Amino acid sequence: MASPRLQEEHNDSILNILNTGTLRQLQQLPTVGPKTAMVISNYRKLYGKLNSMDELERVPGLIKNFYTRFTKASINF
Repeated sequence: MASPRLQEEHNDSILNILNTGTLRQLQQLPTVGPKTAMVISNYRKLYGKLNSMDELERVPGLIKNFYTRFTKASINF
C-alpha cells in the first residue's frame, strides 16, 4: 500500500487529467472510453473543473457504477 503522501499525489494527478486532459488523455485513464471521455469533457465545458473525484458521482450521463469502477481501477494503487 502506498504512503498517504504518494496516494494524495497520485489522486491529484488523476484529478488534473480529469480537469485538463484532452479526449485522448481521458481515454488513457482506466475504465474511460470514448463516450465517457466526451461526457467528462462536456461537463467541464458546462460546469467547470471538478473539485474532487467524488463529483464524478454527480456527472449526468455517466453510468451508475462508473465512479465505483473508476476509483477502484485508478485511485487506489
